[in-house]
Amino acid sequence: MSTRRRVVRADPQQVWRVLADGWLYPLFVVGASRMRDVDDSWPAPGSRLHHSVGAWPALIDDITEVLECDPGSRLRLSAHGWPAGRAEVELRVTARPEGA
Repeated sequence: MSTRRRVVRADPQQVWRVLADGWLYPLFVVGASRMRDVDDSWPAPGSRLHHSVGAWPALIDDITEVLECDPGSRLRLSAHGWPAGRAEVELRVTARPEGA
């Protein structure tokens, strides 16, 4: 398992708004090159993003599905990446302690 931390100069609500807008997925996910569709219920559990990975003309259509969602703080995804397989990804949004 790999863990990455990223400090973003934005408040948690601003970060969550980006994560909750499935159309912005390629802006923060490496390899996702375009969006084909976003379920209306995104980011509710079971909802899906329909995206493509790779570079034209070798685009592969795939999906990412929400496994769990704690609105405003946590999003757990199953990211498919055929033919490589799939990965579970957990995104947590927390405020940075003051003075840190």
